[in-house]
Amino acid sequence: MVKHTASVDAALIGTVLIWAVNFSVVKLVLADLDPFAFNSVRLIGASVVFLALARFVPGPRIRPEDRLRFVGLALVGHTGYQLLFITGIDETTASNSAILLGLTPVFVAILSAVFIGERSSHRVWVGIAVSVLGVYLVLHDSARLGGSSHGDWLTLAATLCWSTYTVAGQPVVARYGLFKTNAYTMALGTLAFLPIGLPALLSVPHDSVPAIAWLGTVYSFVFALVVAYSCWYFAVSRIGPTQTAVYSNLLPVAALAIAHFWIGEPVGTIQLIGAFTILVGIYTVRQGRMRSLDPVLGSR
Repeated sequence: MVKHTASVDAALIGTVLIWAVNFSVVKLVLADLDPFAFNSVRLIGASVVFLALARFVPGPRIRPEDRLRFVGLALVGHTGYQLLFITGIDETTASNSAILLGLTPVFVAILSAVFIGERSSHRVWVGIAVSVLGVYLVLHDSARLGGSSHGDWLTLAATLCWSTYTVAGQPVVARYGLFKTNAYTMALGTLAFLPIGLPALLSVPHDSVPAIAWLGTVYSFVFALVVAYSCWYFAVSRIGPTQTAVYSNLLPVAALAIAHFWIGEPVGTIQLIGAFTILVGIYTVRQGRMRSLDPVLGSR
């Protein structure tokens, strides 16, 4: 087993903090900027950077028989995910979005069992049941704390999209690598997103958008996508995707705390119990899986 080093731990903790801050940044930016316009800017920027970097990554050329698979993964994992994510967080709280998106390991376990026949122990299903209870507690307390059931369900649907992408993308990742797979699927997903996002971007009265909103957009593009992804890939190259993904369990807790102390989102007792219950369920699922899937990295 590859040992963790200080640089790997620092990169992963930095990535979790960047993504945790990003949930609150997005909520602040969306108060002044159309969500589809915001997402268009950061997706275009990230796609350009990653495609440029992908040219320097060694690896096989894309096989003709895999092209449709790339398109399908792009539509589910980036276009569909981004539409649901940005709409969901616009309607609910940053805290709820972070908590619900943290359910990815649970959805992956279910999809793996159903579609690829992965055998799961009883502990996995206990963990799934515990996580479902946690989701119920979070959703039950949502409206009172400034969220909305519609936004929460959209976020859950976004989590399902990303989990589907994770499971369906496993053979592609094995063949072409994490970095190249994400670079190409993000670019294709961005192209499919633009018919919706570009009109919103072009209609934005740029003079009326405060500078702080553009600054937040730059943060979300540069740090939440480019810098955080680079740190994540660095860790993957050193300790592997499975060990790296364990750090994602810190994200909901960090995002909830930042949203509470920075942008003043209220935190209720039931929500805290629900968040803790979800974390317990995720931990139980991870410990109980007989074979871990290496997760494809996600955009936030």
